[in-house]
Amino acid sequence: MNKEIDLSKYQLRTDLAIDSLEKNKKLKGVKYKTEKINDIIVTNVELEKNNDLKKIKGKYITLEFKDVTDMVNRERLINVLSQELNEFIKFDKNSFGLIVG
Repeated sequence: MNKEIDLSKYQLRTDLAIDSLEKNKKLKGVKYKTEKINDIIVTNVELEKNNDLKKIKGKYITLEFKDVTDMVNRERLINVLSQELNEFIKFDKNSFGLIVG
């Protein structure tokens, strides 16, 4: 069974801040940090109001990982995502929120 998909008729684009960073390392209004945690690459991007990426001011987090169907990888991803969200949102016992993705 062939699992390849022909994407030649589609125009592929992404809106991830990290994709723009790979092309341009020095950008005005952009701070970023990349670290590796248990084979998961975590990139935190902070954008000021006026930035060279022309994106909305804010904090952007990208997690890059291998096969999430691997249960060991999946557990690592859950732990890293939980840790990143906790630092990002600063939950306390009275906090609540909605995370979509």
